[in-house]
Amino acid sequence: MSRRERRRVLVSLLLGAAVGALLFSPLPFASYSPLTKALLDVGHIPLFCLLTAAIALLLPKKRNKLRDVVAVVVLLILFTELAQQLTGRSLSLVDMINDLYGAIIALLGLWAWDRRRDAFVPSIFVFCSVLLIGVSLQKPLYEFRIERWREARMPTLSDFEDERDMALWSPLMIGSSRSAQIERLQDEFSSSSMMRVVTNGARWAGVEYDAGLMDWDEYDFLLISVVNPDDTVRLTVRVDDDGETTDYAQRFNKTFTLPPGIEAILIPIEEIREGPKDRDLNTKKIKRLLIFSSEHQKQVFLIDRVSLFKLQPSEPPAGR
Repeated sequence: MSRRERRRVLVSLLLGAAVGALLFSPLPFASYSPLTKALLDVGHIPLFCLLTAAIALLLPKKRNKLRDVVAVVVLLILFTELAQQLTGRSLSLVDMINDLYGAIIALLGLWAWDRRRDAFVPSIFVFCSVLLIGVSLQKPLYEFRIERWREARMPTLSDFEDERDMALWSPLMIGSSRSAQIERLQDEFSSSSMMRVVTNGARWAGVEYDAGLMDWDEYDFLLISVVNPDDTVRLTVRVDDDGETTDYAQRFNKTFTLPPGIEAILIPIEEIREGPKDRDLNTKKIKRLLIFSSEHQKQVFLIDRVSLFKLQPSEPPAGR
């Protein structure tokens, strides 16, 4: 093996080791905002671009080299996604697609380098690379707009006067099926809007609000305005932070009995903070808000407004 070949092998191995370390390093995903998670997903593109280039440099030149490179890369994509579950990450179709995008960009780059004398070939490489990266950036751009939307509306979390509010809510999943149907309704008399929730009768059926790790710490109360059009319902409010909230004792949970009519659920932020049994809930990074029914029957309710508010400091007595 010549010195040049040894150098090429060494660089490829070091590059592969560095990329592997990044792919398999355990990350605290619970503490990341949806925007950060989306950007990390896009980060798979440059990683697999470098990894594919390293594989192409390592494999010997022969007629079917492209086929061999593609086969190795596909196997690596499947292996990394399955093996990442050992580090606390989950299998992600988005990651696999971004891995494939990175591999395609690398192969196009190597192809363009071999034919760099042809002015048209680099243009194809640039066009395809920009197209693939542009497609992968759609999710981060969406999360960026949603994050700006949340911040601009604080302390209102949702009032459903704008249809963009519905993007922050989703039915809770029970297994692979949605536990509720949601729709935005407008009152024809008052012109105000609400979100109607119809559960499917399963226990723990309801909805969740993506809080995006927003800071609730500076507020005093969480207010949820609910309209109950039928019989008395029991709704549970759950709040998760960026910590471990899998177990009941690790989060805030409280159940409310709501008679027919318009009801206001008022929860002190201090009570939310003290919800977990063995720690304080991190109200500086609220991950999500869940509203669901623990009853084994179909429930119908409307959420009119969800907001935070702060008590105004009392004015000093006159003359002081």
